[in-house]
Amino acid sequence: APMTRYASAGGGPLAASRELKQMVKALHKAGIEVILDVVYNHTNEADDANPYVTSFRGIDNKVYYMLDPKNNSQLLNFSGCGNTLNCNHPVVMELVLDSLRHWVKEYHIDGFRFDLASVLCRGPDGSPLDAPPLIREIAKDSVLSRCKIIAEPWDCGGLYLVGRFPNWDRWAEWNGKYRDDLRRFIKGDPGMKGVLATRVSGSADLYQGEPAEASSWCELYNST
Repeated sequence: APMTRYASAGGGPLAASRELKQMVKALHKAGIEVILDVVYNHTNEADDANPYVTSFRGIDNKVYYMLDPKNNSQLLNFSGCGNTLNCNHPVVMELVLDSLRHWVKEYHIDGFRFDLASVLCRGPDGSPLDAPPLIREIAKDSVLSRCKIIAEPWDCGGLYLVGRFPNWDRWAEWNGKYRDDLRRFIKGDPGMKGVLATRVSGSADLYQGEPAEASSWCELYNST
């Protein structure tokens, strides 16, 4: 739900909801899509040292969070925020899907950017999954089928999936290598011309099945 403080003149939760819908409608009328940044990798309930029990920890800690069975079921932290949501548990997965569907059906959001999306590719014990159920369900969901879905394909536990995020031909990725290499080129780091060519031409080394053709193009670029 939209935060109450987003309402103008202290209008309260209903006003916040109504005004967000009006904003989306106005942006659409102007030809502007609305992409919502969503954070399903952690909650506000902090870590075991400083627990802040507001919802899921008071309902079922073992269902909603990833726990370390080797360390007295302490919360695992792949989010950098003290806890990690157990997104591929069936109950949590349905909660996430219901949330996404709500934003689409009620607010007509055009798409979502998923913060630290590699967390959504982990199992209950934190191990990476080859075919994460939540990622697949988002890609196949009938309500979400018309939405843009964009992954930030890494997390704070070192699961770096740029170029290999499980996508089912639906997920787009933030290309962190493009960002980093472009910065290096602008800074004037040596030897970056060929790398820049690869990035601005679509990062074929990451996203194309036959990278040899791109390599030849980069060699041609370097020779000119």
